[in-house]
Amino acid sequence: VEADYFPAVEVSWAAKYAIDAWLRENCHQTELFTPQKPLTSPAGQAETDALTAEQWHRAIASGQSPSEIASRVRSGQVPTWATEILELTHSGERVLELGSGTAEISAFLATQGRKTVLLDYSRESLVFGNWVFSQLGLETETVAGDIRQPLALPDNSVDVVWSGGVLEHFSDDEITHILREARRVARRLVVSFVPNAKSMAYQIGRAHV
Repeated sequence: VEADYFPAVEVSWAAKYAIDAWLRENCHQTELFTPQKPLTSPAGQAETDALTAEQWHRAIASGQSPSEIASRVRSGQVPTWATEILELTHSGERVLELGSGTAEISAFLATQGRKTVLLDYSRESLVFGNWVFSQLGLETETVAGDIRQPLALPDNSVDVVWSGGVLEHFSDDEITHILREARRVARRLVVSFVPNAKSMAYQIGRAHV
């Protein structure tokens, strides 16, 4: 009641993580949890918990089409974070989204006069984002890159850098690097939104993923 985080939605992540944790503890001998070949991270390092760029895109898009995303933006149905970013930015500012995914929030910002830049290590996501903008008759810049590496942008080249639901996927050292790079390219502000790390269900899920 009166929650700040998705107050009007019953978020499925907590239930999903609880189920995942139970399955891992109780079904680890089944074929479902047979160890798979380690995936390769964007940096080229084998990591058992890393997803490929294409897998990330499919997970984030969740079967949605650019037309569906554009229709939602056009009708004003935007995520809570979009309103927060809108209030923290100004019309005409160059706003960079780290881990742009479906580009839904950036597309909304563009309809409100922001000059958006999409950065993602999934080229499929960047193509998807361009299609969303095209559906809305808007333009955006795209940058392909791994945020764990130096960003391919000059110092102070954007006004605001922001990310939503991104930093919690990285180690403390990686987060430090990501924020330093974000600060380097941002003239005015760096903003990051992350899930509530104190949530018991979230902690259990993260420990078992």
